[in-house]
Amino acid sequence: MRIKEKEYRIPEITFGFALNLKKEKGIDLKELLIETAKYSETAIVTFISLAVDCDEEKTAELIDQYFAEGGDFTGLLEEINRAVEESGFFQAWLRTMEKARTMAKAKFVPKKK
Repeated sequence: MRIKEKEYRIPEITFGFALNLKKEKGIDLKELLIETAKYSETAIVTFISLAVDCDEEKTAELIDQYFAEGGDFTGLLEEINRAVEESGFFQAWLRTMEKARTMAKAKFVPKKK
């Protein structure tokens, strides 16, 4: 995303990224993604702060500037989605979650009489 003629990108979402997010900000990646999908301003600021490498207050100022320059929430969410979609770690995590769901369903299927 472009703010004040500077291009910003959310860092690659890796296992280390998820650990640092929890350690440094006390936020679980899964919860952050859920809140982002709900258009939570706090979640969006948290993700964007990782891209601009600033605290939340400075990030909020940059987001205000982004909006003043004609940007919108769609642009912010596209940047977050790009980072998620390009993440090998996140894609592997999704595959693991899907396998676990499939296995859980198979175990709880009522037996035919």
